[in-house]
Amino acid sequence: MADKSGKGSSGRASLVNDAKFAETIRKELRFHKLYENYMLSPSVKKNLVITNKPTSAKLDGETIDPEYMNKCRYAQLAPREKYELPITSSQVYGWDTEPLVKLNDRRFHFPRVESSITKSHGQVRK
Repeated sequence: MADKSGKGSSGRASLVNDAKFAETIRKELRFHKLYENYMLSPSVKKNLVITNKPTSAKLDGETIDPEYMNKCRYAQLAPREKYELPITSSQVYGWDTEPLVKLNDRRFHFPRVESSITKSHGQVRK
């Protein structure tokens, strides 16, 4: 039967485990040394390079290659500005974006007509 006092074999095992843990900590603390004074080695001090912040937009002493900048600008252009004709079949769709019929043609242009009633209604809504 189990001992109801709670000090049976499980209580003794926990005491043994605690004693082992305490002994391990004592052995580790004998060789533990806390270092509080940090310094750079002399070899690093000679060739020390301090970089800018990663989010900084300023470049110190560096010049940007103009040829590289021209290539970047060219890469950002729209395909119609780069090429005379479409290069791929998917560029054919939408290549000619100019309207075929002028918007001021009376057959297709229906401007909004205003009367005194619609003007007064528009002013009330504002």
